Amino acid sequence: DCQMPEMDGYQATVAIRQGQMGDIAKSTSIIAMKGDEGKCLASGMDGYMSKPLEPETLKNKLVKWLIHKR
Repeated sequence: DCQMPEMDGYQATVAIRQGQMGDIAKSTSIIAMKGDEGKCLASGMDGYMSKPLEPETLKNKLVKWLIHKR
């Protein structure tokens, strides 16, 4: 969630990617579903999807992101 009260999704993504959250930085896919797409990607998120989600599109993107992280 890009609009969390204490640490928003952008800040959380930067912290994860910089290793401030342990070893999860390399193995965690972070996909935004709400917020500014450019800002999401610039903060280090792997992707952005907008609602409403199409089931086939969601499936294809999840496969892409999960394979990419291996």
